[in-house]
Formats: sequence, C-alpha cells, structure tokens
Amino acid sequence: MDQAESEISREAWYALAASCMPSFTPVRQHQLLACTETFERLFTGESVEFNDVVNSEIQRVRRALQNDHLRRDIDSKMTVCAHVKAQLIAVTEPEYPVQLKALAMAPPLLFVLGDPVALHLPQLAVVGSRRMTPVGASNARNWSRNLAESGFTLTSGLALGIDAIAHKAALDVPGARTVAVMATGIDIIYPRRHSELAQRIEALSSCLVTEFLPAQQALPRHFPQRDRLISGLSLGVLVVEAAMKSGSLITARLGMEQNKEVFAIPGSVHNPLARGCHYLIKQGAHLVDTASDITDQLQSALQGLRPSKSEDPASVILAPTLAESQLLAVIGYEPIDIDHLTVLSGCEVAALSALLIGLELRGLVSQKEGLYHRFC
Repeated sequence: MDQAESEISREAWYALAASCMPSFTPVRQHQLLACTETFERLFTGESVEFNDVVNSEIQRVRRALQNDHLRRDIDSKMTVCAHVKAQLIAVTEPEYPVQLKALAMAPPLLFVLGDPVALHLPQLAVVGSRRMTPVGASNARNWSRNLAESGFTLTSGLALGIDAIAHKAALDVPGARTVAVMATGIDIIYPRRHSELAQRIEALSSCLVTEFLPAQQALPRHFPQRDRLISGLSLGVLVVEAAMKSGSLITARLGMEQNKEVFAIPGSVHNPLARGCHYLIKQGAHLVDTASDITDQLQSALQGLRPSKSEDPASVILAPTLAESQLLAVIGYEPIDIDHLTVLSGCEVAALSALLIGLELRGLVSQKEGLYHRFC
C-alpha cells in the first residue's frame, strides 16, 4: 500500500479494491468472505485450505488486482475520499454497524462523512413525501424533535421534503444526531440545494453514509438500495406522509421484510398523501398518533433484552455480566456522552452501543439528549 492507501485500514483498502472490480459483485464477495473471513486474507492469505472452486475464484480476483487500469481506478477513488475526508468501513471490520451487518448481503463497504459513532446508536427512520402538506411538514418537524429528545438518532435519505425536515429537527436538539443515507457517491450531494444541510450533519456529530463508489450520480436504481440501508440501519421506520406510489412505501416494505417495526401517521381520507400511510396500516403497520407510541412499541419489540415478568428485576440488576459491570462503573451517576464512554471504556463503538441499549431497556441506565447516567 502506498501513502494514499495507508490513510485507511488495509482491510478497507482491499474492500475498496473488490468493489472496483465490475465482475466481483457483492454476492460473490460475500460468498468468498464466508471462506476467508476478511478481504485482506482473500487477497493475500494462504488459500490451499479451500476447495478447488474457491481457490480458483480467489486466484482470479488476485490476478485482477494486478491490472494497471484497476489500480489507477482505486487510486483515483482514494484521492476523492481523502479530498472530502471520507472514512471507509468494510463489512468485516468491528466498526461496521451491527444493525446493518444483520442484513442478508449487507453492503461490503460503506463510505462515511462525519462521525461514524452515529451509525451505532439506536436509530429510527423517518421518511415521507417530498411534496408534503403543511400538516405533514408540521408532523415531521414536531415528531422528529420529540423522537430525537427521546434518544433516537433519526435516519433518512437527505431528500427534499420530510427527509430534510427530520434531519434538521434532529440537529436542532442538543446532543441528538442524525444519519443521512445517500443515493450517490460520498463526494456528490443530491439534491445540490442540501449541500449546506450536509455540512451541518457532518459538523454536528452526525454523519452521511453511502454504499456507492465515489463519483456515482443519483441514478433511479440507486434509490431502492438507499432505502434498504435506511431501514436496515434502523430499529423501526416511521412514515409521516406518503402517496401510494412513493419511495417511502418502498422503505416501509423493506423494513417489514427486515422484521423492523413500521409506523404510520394517519391523515384525512381526502388527502392523497395520507393514502400511503393508510395502506401501510392495513398491511400491519402500527397506527400512531403520538411519538410515545413509537418509543413504547420499540421497547416491546426488543423485549428479549428485558427480564420477563416472572423474573425478579432486582436479581438482574444485582447480577450483571462482567462487561455490563465494567461499563456501569464507567458511566457513573453523572451524565456522560458516548464519545467519552468510548474512550473511558475502551470498547469498540458497536459493542458499546449494544451494551448501552441493553442496559437502558433493562432500566439500569437512562439516556436523554445523548447523555447517559446509571440508576443503580
């Protein structure tokens, strides 16, 4: 690896190399990773232990990496990433968000602008129409603010309309964060009028993320892939207002397929932008009329992290795991943010986030406006 390459991890560099090979699709990457476990081992490790078919495929991609045109392409993309200060995270690295890794065929590589910690916090997708009604805009703003104050990182698609309102509402709440999932390369803000919003997101402990290589434009086929990431990163999907034919319904459908909770705000039967929400409710989405309906339901959805009614809650609190005990000692009784917890605990962000969610849902830790403190 040369000087430009050394600014990211070797694993992420090899993941980028794989993504730059047109014939090395994400499906084939996952198939080989099931054998090699890491991109670096795929390209540099011993392969004699695998069967002939796997070894043959490994040798094919290794030969492709020697192609001068491909190497120039990788260098070009690295230069772009360095210019915009993007971070690269491979699916094989611990920094990769746990929620997304659980998806079948999770994106092999993510490009991130801003603070990647936001990717590991409990996220709620907020989506809706680009041409919303005044009521829809008001609902998006007020609900997003309430949900951000409740501790959710709000995730959306950086689009016009309700997406933008959700991002802005989260940024206006002290300590809250938002994640903008892009349908373009990390160096292209779409729509352009959201360049200032993207800068705010990057600056205020939030982030922009995409699976698309640098310089890729906003093509129609990219938006369903973006929507899959929006729902995949989130614990649930809230549809504020949507017509029957809209990307928001795609995000909601993908969320249902991923076994995520889907919520819809009802509206007037005379409003065409409420029909998508009414359709989702008929399909099993939760009808919600307050933000607390969502927080209550998401806690129920994660019931496996809570003690059952037959268990003595005191016994759970008195007998935490070693990792929980160590984290509780770090948290203490004074509010502390996740950035300081990451440093003090020495935990990887993904592991820390999982521990915090479990502790919070079990009543051991409270979180408000991005600050944590323990109860007992």
